[in-house]
Amino acid sequence: MNHHWRQRNLLHPLYRIPRLGFTRWMSGETQAMNKSWIAHRSIKCSEAGPAAEAAASLSTAGPILQYSFGSTSVTTEGREQGYSICLSPGWSLSSPHPLGSHRPQVPPKDASQKRNLSPVANTEAGERVSRCQIPGLETIEQYRAYLHHRETTCADMREFGGKPPAPGDGKKFVCLDKRFNFTPGKCLILSFGVNNEWSFEDEMDKFGCKVYAFDPTMGKEDHQRSPNIKFYATGIAHYQGTKRIGMGNNWSEKKVDRFENLVRQAGEEGREIDYVKLDVELSEIDFLQDMLFNSPHVLARIKQIGMEVHDGPYKDMSQTSRHQVFWPYFMLMRCAGFKLIHTRDAGGWREVVWARDF
Repeated sequence: MNHHWRQRNLLHPLYRIPRLGFTRWMSGETQAMNKSWIAHRSIKCSEAGPAAEAAASLSTAGPILQYSFGSTSVTTEGREQGYSICLSPGWSLSSPHPLGSHRPQVPPKDASQKRNLSPVANTEAGERVSRCQIPGLETIEQYRAYLHHRETTCADMREFGGKPPAPGDGKKFVCLDKRFNFTPGKCLILSFGVNNEWSFEDEMDKFGCKVYAFDPTMGKEDHQRSPNIKFYATGIAHYQGTKRIGMGNNWSEKKVDRFENLVRQAGEEGREIDYVKLDVELSEIDFLQDMLFNSPHVLARIKQIGMEVHDGPYKDMSQTSRHQVFWPYFMLMRCAGFKLIHTRDAGGWREVVWARDF
């Protein structure tokens, strides 16, 4: 093992969240193997969150996330100029002193009071996410015990879209229980991933909802499909810019933007959003990351999220598997107040609906 491996694995290279390499990096076994070049430093966390009195600044950046290993928790907090780590009492942090700028630094005791450590912590929803306890994922059975089972019920689940001659996978499930106040003439839908199959959006229009549809892969410009449906040739991501998007052998750079920006562009900022549909071929990971870490205040205004989870039929539980990537986001959705109200096998993916817990 060398320090280059440790730097690369501190954050997942694709999705910028702490991975299992982080646990290995802190283990006593690893410390023992690298005593020749590692200095040990104890760093504590207060019960209220990351302590101000001590932190370790590394060169990579990342989001707030709290892991639980047995009875011990680990909180990581991403900052603009580094990656801060604090550990529960009794743990020690190993840091590679020879790496120069990676040397641990202890900020002033009142540093956290002088500057905002994270935009997430400024909201009630973000507070829940930042304190979230995430169990490690050990088995595929543990993964399926969550994703394949409902956590709450719906007395009035309706299907929208997917009726012949439209393909069956176009149908989406929406809960119309009274608690969601899903009212014709007032309901608001954001739909990501159309692929020229409009059955869901058209039915939502007929129901009486205003619909904003997004898809950069259709070769069409922004346009008004109907009085209630506005189309944007933009994809979903966790940043504003372009992204290589496609399927099979057809890939190209397309325009993408963050959910919060797209809501603002549609002129619906601050409104309750009744339903968000996501059929975006793994870009659902971008959506979850951005909403949980950067826009929890927007997430808290969404009532239901219908998502195709493209985790595949695999049983691979390795560090970079899709299951390991999705898992912390699923647990954070729980902490953000969302419960699975629908889940079904759709072939090569899982179709789920999260509902905000009213």
